[in-house]
Amino acid sequence: MTVDTKRVSNQEVIPLLENETVFSDNPEARFALGFISHDAQHTSDLDELFRAYLKLRANVYIDQANLLDESYRRDDGTEVDDDDRRASHIVALENRLSHVAIVGSMRVIKKSEQHGSPLPYEQTFAQEVPVGGDEISRYINRIDDRHDAAEVRTGLFVAALALIHSQNMSPTVAIVEPVLESRLQRGGVPLIRSAEPQMIEKYGDLNVGITIDTAGLIEALGGPEVIKSVNTEPGQFVYWGQVQR
Repeated sequence: MTVDTKRVSNQEVIPLLENETVFSDNPEARFALGFISHDAQHTSDLDELFRAYLKLRANVYIDQANLLDESYRRDDGTEVDDDDRRASHIVALENRLSHVAIVGSMRVIKKSEQHGSPLPYEQTFAQEVPVGGDEISRYINRIDDRHDAAEVRTGLFVAALALIHSQNMSPTVAIVEPVLESRLQRGGVPLIRSAEPQMIEKYGDLNVGITIDTAGLIEALGGPEVIKSVNTEPGQFVYWGQVQR
């Protein structure tokens, strides 16, 4: 997970798509959010959106937050790692009429019998996560307005929680900067610090390990009803807000 360091503006890192059809049936909606891929597998009509999501990751982690070296950017401008092949990928989109902006993201890395290699959390902090656990990663929210940003953050977490709950995954861990740990706590995310600050060479920064109380977070967001209506199939989006003309 990462926060904005303000070295580069949010608008500079947000990819824009001209021909994306996500809002075709909901042209007055301002935001859309949903899964676009599981285990890097998706339908061909989501290819461009998936690439734009990977470009957002590169733009934020390399250019804005300065957490990854330029060598991590691929020739097509995207950022990919081995864990994408065992992760579910979520995006938040903004309808800008002539363009669709990719403004937020999150992925859930799953440790399963099929993909049982250590999670990044385990590799970093030398703490074992059992099979059935998961790691929230690549959380990005590049909305400037605080109210809209809070809605996008909630939407990303609700989607992730719906997947985690439906597949009975536990525990849920994450690697975060201490400042993001504080922001999540202030935002009502029930968590414990499960690993103390450690310098991560790859990111060139101090990070801590956290474990998220997913059942507690579901209750904090309104209870089980909040996640029951979430469709985790790639390409199924929820819409809200009024487009700005």
